[in-house]
Amino acid sequence: MKAYFNNQCVRESIYRLSNLIAFAIAASLLIWLSPGAELLREAGLNDDLIRMSMLAVAIIPALVGGLLIRIIVESPEQTAASSSGQ
Repeated sequence: MKAYFNNQCVRESIYRLSNLIAFAIAASLLIWLSPGAELLREAGLNDDLIRMSMLAVAIIPALVGGLLIRIIVESPEQTAASSSGQ
């Protein structure tokens, strides 16, 4: 029973932090890969502004990634309903 409780707590915390986790992953990938950085540099933006624009763009894939994490982990209510039905 104790292992189930720990597993349930981990799943619930991942479910609640899914958007933050996905944003951290998307932002780090966009800053690391920097797609379009040369184009923005040629337009006259500094490196700091390029990084901030990458963070702003990271919101869209983060929302999609957060949704995928929530689908994979399932909501705590769905998990409780499926385990009580067994």
